[in-house]
Amino acid sequence: MYKSLDLIHAPVLWEHPVIGGKWKAGRGIRVASMDGGVHKNAPMFDPAGFSYPAGYPRGGLGLKANNNGKIIASRVYYRPGDPPAAGDMEPWPGPEGDSHGVHTAGTAAGNPVQAAFLGRIFEISGVAPAAWVMSYKVFYLSREGKMTFETPEGIAALEDMVRDGADVVNCSWGTGPFSTGGAYDPLDTALLNAWRAGVFVVMSAGNSGPYRGTADHPSEEYISVAASTTGGSIAGGSLAIAGPLPVPGEYLKLEVGISDYGKIPSLGSRSSYFFKTAASVEPDNVTACEPFDGKPFEGLATVVRRGGCNFDDKVLNAYRAGADFVVIYNNNGDEIRDLSCYMENCDEVGAFAVFTGETHGKALESWYDSYQERSELIFDFTPYQLGNRADEVADFSSRGPGVGYTLKPDIMAPGVNILSQGYGPLAEGEEKHFGFGQASGTSMAAPHIAGAAALLKQRYPLWSNEDIKSALMSTARFMDIYTHDGKPAQPLDMGAGRVDLSKAADPGVILTPPSLGFGVVEKEGEKTLSLSLRSILPEAKTYHISTVYTGDGFDAVRPLDGFHGEPLSLTLPAFGTASINVRFEGKGSVGDHQGYVLLESDTHRVHFPVWARVQEARGSGSKVLLLDMDGSSFDGNLKNYRDYYTDALHALGKTCDVLDVNPDLKNVQLPEAAVLAAYEAVLLFSGDSSKSTLVGGDLDRLMEYVNDGGLVIAMGQNMFSRVLANTSFLYSRFNVRVISESVTGGQLPDSYVIVAENVPPAFRDVFLDLRDGGDGASNHGNMDEFSEGIVRYPGRTAVGNGYLAQISKGLLTLEKPALIQPGILVASAMGLEGMNNDTGAMAREAFLGKIFSWALDKPDMMIEDVSEKHENQMEMSRFEVGYSSDTEGIELLSVRWDMGDGKGYQGPYGLPMIGYVYEKCGPYTLRAEVLDSFGNHTINSLDVTITRCLNKNEPSSGSSSGCFIGELAEGL
Repeated sequence: MYKSLDLIHAPVLWEHPVIGGKWKAGRGIRVASMDGGVHKNAPMFDPAGFSYPAGYPRGGLGLKANNNGKIIASRVYYRPGDPPAAGDMEPWPGPEGDSHGVHTAGTAAGNPVQAAFLGRIFEISGVAPAAWVMSYKVFYLSREGKMTFETPEGIAALEDMVRDGADVVNCSWGTGPFSTGGAYDPLDTALLNAWRAGVFVVMSAGNSGPYRGTADHPSEEYISVAASTTGGSIAGGSLAIAGPLPVPGEYLKLEVGISDYGKIPSLGSRSSYFFKTAASVEPDNVTACEPFDGKPFEGLATVVRRGGCNFDDKVLNAYRAGADFVVIYNNNGDEIRDLSCYMENCDEVGAFAVFTGETHGKALESWYDSYQERSELIFDFTPYQLGNRADEVADFSSRGPGVGYTLKPDIMAPGVNILSQGYGPLAEGEEKHFGFGQASGTSMAAPHIAGAAALLKQRYPLWSNEDIKSALMSTARFMDIYTHDGKPAQPLDMGAGRVDLSKAADPGVILTPPSLGFGVVEKEGEKTLSLSLRSILPEAKTYHISTVYTGDGFDAVRPLDGFHGEPLSLTLPAFGTASINVRFEGKGSVGDHQGYVLLESDTHRVHFPVWARVQEARGSGSKVLLLDMDGSSFDGNLKNYRDYYTDALHALGKTCDVLDVNPDLKNVQLPEAAVLAAYEAVLLFSGDSSKSTLVGGDLDRLMEYVNDGGLVIAMGQNMFSRVLANTSFLYSRFNVRVISESVTGGQLPDSYVIVAENVPPAFRDVFLDLRDGGDGASNHGNMDEFSEGIVRYPGRTAVGNGYLAQISKGLLTLEKPALIQPGILVASAMGLEGMNNDTGAMAREAFLGKIFSWALDKPDMMIEDVSEKHENQMEMSRFEVGYSSDTEGIELLSVRWDMGDGKGYQGPYGLPMIGYVYEKCGPYTLRAEVLDSFGNHTINSLDVTITRCLNKNEPSSGSSSGCFIGELAEGL
């Protein structure tokens, strides 16, 4: 923070007369940390000069042992079934706990301190250093080795902080782009409820960039934060290539970030190692995400590439393979960062690790390719100042849009190599929380916004959350901000821009909402959205409205194509209100259209981001995109199985486009998600390949396609154990757990594949033959075994039940009538090429056809009031469901009912009719949920006026104490 505070101009706002300088900045504001706990003994939370808020009990709220006047509330959320491990049982982070909470809280609201870091002294403070801190410890090292929290604990923490009177909460955590958020996502609902209760909720956007569709936390109300670089950071040390001589000068000082685990050298020391690269040992394991065979790095240093798994997993795998020193290099630019360990067995890692840029890493690999075992490097543990380029979007920062096509992130703040409390690199145990260290992530960016919100709450006590969000966003800097690869940053990279506190306290006008996300607009379509303005100035102002696109370069800005602000100018009276419309015409090319709308007066200039995605209607092309990942076009030793898939698709009456995926390319090969949207399905097959094939950007595009409701079918051997990256969000959405890499023990199957127990009735005829001797490829010796599925291999070589295929889609229920996880996924360890069509078993095209029918079936359902068709017995109303399916033979299995009277749900019942006696007459809304023989659910509703009831003299308002007549229903 020795650089980031000046970059965001925090000192300018500190000097505002209402705030009164650094030592009063944030005074009276309560900043909550929902994280891994804040430590009472850390210098940035020293209680000197602080006292508890008026009306607080003595010792503060919650677990008072951690409260000290600066920290005014401390609560923990430990799972009863998985309590804390020894070393992290207190309300503060213990010797086995993580510094994440103290680091983020220090950034938001830490006291001014003299921070000693790697032999140098820096003056740092939080953005709102005089604010109180409230600690809600949801992350802890559990006995099962987990460092996460589950939804009930998260909800409880948010409810507690609302009751405790928090003004701001920093949430530097997330799970990825898995949910649309909102009413049927319990944790997101709790976040929204906290916001609506007056707590300014700040969320980190995620660390899964740089590709689109990776942003977490999609709801529009709270604020989501991207991460950018600062004007400087501290390199923990440097590498030098030492031999064989001579060595070019540019290889004599390669800057690195350092790890806080492993055998840490002495500060100022120089360590020499011969080195060998992971690429030279196992070319398919250059990222060291898989264990190495034997000890290929015994007594050596090794060089591995970022990507595919956590940093600490790489180091552990290299250490187990004999490495004494590990160099990890960036896979997307030359940005460096320090490393921390988050896994449960950090103590096992004996190798020290450093992180360097992509250019330096490739230089080390090239040097080894030339000089082999004579290659030598030196690590110099002498930290030094780096002159970073400020205001670049970090490569790791997640990009929008959010799931459900919301415009996220909202804003950006510094998040690269932020120096704050905790992560002391030379300390051990609990002492590491008392030292100071650098950390990177949107986790480090979010607390800058939390602190900024605290300052604005102090400056404007009557402002709402929406006012503060508008002021921060509309005054952020969006010009001269670049992505990590040198392109002008756009709204999906950074939202409104990088926060600027020199302007946020005087925006002149409040915008509601402060951004306009148009979502999907079909080609040739049009959409108009409105935005309201409220002046906070005591005099009238005329604002001129224009659009700006910066994507061609900041020296070549132009009006934004397709977006039109109406009117072009307006006059806001003193403290007055008005509204503007922005119209988008989808006449441009398929893809994302984004930029900014400017409002300029003679004294103030504000802006808001706009974005729309033009694409064809979902599945409008009625085509399948076939991803040929068998590698046969690029490796003569691999067989070509494409015809099995194209023939099966043609037999089903489907057309396809084929993309031959090159497993050796490191560039994105798939089209953008907006182009993928036109496909009915994307079908992947692996053949005999075992090589990781799709890069992160490809998988992120497939994930966007799934989040738009798309169907992805992944088929073939090794698909989930090797070919798909198991750290990708797409892999996680498949929810596949591989328990064996070969259900047949490496041999060809000698038994039929049969249906699993308890599958939906429509799948009970599945019976497949993958044995040798038929017209199939006889190649299935390496089928992944799953922990669950719809079909199974019954051979004795199975580790579990031999499951080979899973199907997954979001199901509508009366409890959750909207999908929060759209998309349909099919995981099959069997490829079509392995299935025999000539042995009496189910044909490969029939199996694929059943998958398509299950996935794409669109049943028709209606509810009819049939009361008048029956005699009035006991004032009973009767309703009947009519149901039909696109697929022949699919039938209604059962119905559940919500009678609309506030009583419990009825059913499930195996008949489509229900009889029900309402206590009161009047209007009701009925809902029914049908389960069919595919296992799919369908929901519909009916508005009805009830005239048969027990108490006809007392009208209903939609609730009743009705009763279900079970005997009559059975008779019906």
